[in-house]
Amino acid sequence: MPRVKVIVTLKKEVSDVQGITIQQTMQKLDHAEVGKVRVGKYFDIEFNEDGMTRDQLRQKIEDVCENVLANTVIEEYQYELIE
Repeated sequence: MPRVKVIVTLKKEVSDVQGITIQQTMQKLDHAEVGKVRVGKYFDIEFNEDGMTRDQLRQKIEDVCENVLANTVIEEYQYELIE
C-alpha cells in the first residue's frame, strides 16, 4: 500500500499566532535560546489503491492536500511518498 507523509504549515507571510504564543511561553520557562516557532499539521496517510501509477497517486495526493488538508489561501503543504 502506498503511504504519504504530509506536512501543512502557514505560509511565511501569515502570522502564526500559535507559534508566537509557544515561543513566548518557552522563553518565559527559561528557554531564551528558542527563536521563531512555527506550528503545522502532520498527516500519515495510506492509500488502498495499489494499482495506481505514480503519476495518478501524486495527482490524488495533490487533490487531497488542496481540497481537504490545507487551506491553500493561507497554508502550504509538502509531502513525501513512501513506497
